[in-house]
Amino acid sequence: VTGMKTNSFPTIHFNRDRSNSIYGASAKDKKVLKKLINKPTIAKVEMALDVPVGDSVKASTTVTFGTNVDNATGKYRVGYVLIEKEIQAALMRQINGSSSYAHHGEFYYIKSPVASDLMWYSNVVRGEKNAFLGIKNSLPSVIEAGKEYVIETNINIPSTVYDKSNLAIVAIVMNYYTDEVLNVAEVKVPVDPSGIRPNVSEDANPDVRISWVGQGRLQISADVGTPFTTEVLTI
Repeated sequence: VTGMKTNSFPTIHFNRDRSNSIYGASAKDKKVLKKLINKPTIAKVEMALDVPVGDSVKASTTVTFGTNVDNATGKYRVGYVLIEKEIQAALMRQINGSSSYAHHGEFYYIKSPVASDLMWYSNVVRGEKNAFLGIKNSLPSVIEAGKEYVIETNINIPSTVYDKSNLAIVAIVMNYYTDEVLNVAEVKVPVDPSGIRPNVSEDANPDVRISWVGQGRLQISADVGTPFTTEVLTI
């Protein structure tokens, strides 16, 4: 609230630009919102995630600009946010203590606490890597139109995450100086469907080694000396 200078709820700072604040549903606000939604962007962002290894997930982000850009000041950057898509948190209570009457024979707020089994939280930030500051020098000083720039980074998964199978990462292309968000990409953190992990035990068959190498690929090595067949199954 303090950082974004919000003074009423709900409030929209579209693309984190405080000069485009929308505080209600007036005709003026709707006109501003429509203009901002229809505004084109100069940047595209795409992202691919590896299956997590331990408490870290590797993100490979491709950023493409539609026009030549002078980025000597480093104002254009990429940042990341780790979110948990949905949380039903234990010991959370929404308590509304007001018992004032409204004008039409109603209470303004619920008087009793709302139980935690009714309280669901969506898209909860669980970790970030310079989310709204961006990673310094993640994009070059001269950005060429149509050229793909690939940024690779590892993002930590904190131990406080409730459900590691329900995570997503958001990549943000931003203007560091104005806070404007040029584009975003959200990708769900993949879960290894095979149960195979790096450095998997080879005790079962020392002649065959199977390992996960990321980007949807498995590596199979076999010192058997004769032709063999590999079959991939899914349930």
